[in-house]
Amino acid sequence: MIGLDTNILLRATVRDDATQTPIAERIIMDLTEAIPGHVNLVVLSEFAWSLERRYDYERHEILAVIEQMLESKEFVVAQRDVVSRAVTRASDDALDFPDALIGELNVAVGCTTTLTFDRKAARLAGFSPAKR
Repeated sequence: MIGLDTNILLRATVRDDATQTPIAERIIMDLTEAIPGHVNLVVLSEFAWSLERRYDYERHEILAVIEQMLESKEFVVAQRDVVSRAVTRASDDALDFPDALIGELNVAVGCTTTLTFDRKAARLAGFSPAKR
């Protein structure tokens, strides 16, 4: 298994760097079920955030890319079940993927709620507004 950093996933997805893109694409193409790429949760969250903030990807586009990783045998996504639930939650609740992932990770370890200043998230199940 080979660990993948956010920038490898970004270059292969957005193809925005003439030097790094072909290298990243080759790395992704060389992944196999026997030697998969590991995508940890920090990388996955940073990847989703970067696609949205830096590259103006829409939520459905980000979720589609993550779902492709989840379905691929060439990627090992950390806590795959939690990530899958976060993808569903982000889609169903119109929540940003990193926020959905935070909520689902907290549920997975037994949290009764996740306190937040994010007004949109605070209205959703599993989140509560942080108050004084």
